[in-house]
Formats: sequence, structure tokens, C-alpha cells
Amino acid sequence: MVEHERWFVSGRVDISIALPKCLVLIEMKIDAEEGPDQLLRYRKELDAAKGTRAPVLVYLTLPGATKSSSGVDHVHITLDKLLLSWLPLAGTGGGSAEYLARYLKSIALLVGCAGVGRFDDWTITQQGAALKLVEAIA
Repeated sequence: MVEHERWFVSGRVDISIALPKCLVLIEMKIDAEEGPDQLLRYRKELDAAKGTRAPVLVYLTLPGATKSSSGVDHVHITLDKLLLSWLPLAGTGGGSAEYLARYLKSIALLVGCAGVGRFDDWTITQQGAALKLVEAIA
């Protein structure tokens, strides 16, 4: 089950993904800084809620952002790396892959690897970034 903006006693995490063997909490930072003890609070909530599942705390940021200096155990992923990893799955067509493709387009816009509208209408820089990303996948 996937929840956006899951509330805990200590605050709101951006995304929660509950799988049979894993519980993932994702905190995404685009235009804000990490709050005081934010990852520590989320780690405590994650550990309390995980049950028998493996706990994973993810700190998702824009490209070039640094890993949290909080000292809390977490995985740091940048949006461009996420895009690179998920893009091949979005090409499978239909159903949930279509929603994934739309989400990835939003991420691509955030990191400058896409433009609004058709590829032919994008700037040369955006086209180049998109082609570089496709080459990296190939």
C-alpha cells in the first residue's frame, strides 16, 4: 500500500510504502531544508511501525544535494538517479506503467531532463539532457 503524506505523532512523511517484507518511508526535499531532528523522528516512527518488516528510510533530493548530516541511518537518492532507475519500467505500457510514466515526466521536469509538450518543442538543452539520460540507460 502506498500513502502520500502519512501522519505520525512526530510529523508527516511524504510517502509511505508498506510491502509484506519491507516498510519504506520517503522524505522528499526540493525547496525546503531538513527540519530539526526530522530524520531521527521518522526513523523512530519507522522502527515502531515496521513490525517484522525490514525498515528503509529514504531521503530523496534534487541532483547535487548532499546526504543528510543527521547521522541517522537512511538511503540518499537524488531525483535524477530515481528517474534513471525507473524510466525503463515506464516503457512497458498500459495500466500502472502509464501512471509511472506521468510521475517520471514530473521528475524529469524538476531535474531539467524534459520540457513541456512534445520533444520537438523542448529547448536544445532539455533535448540533450533527455538524450543523455536515454544513452545512460542503454
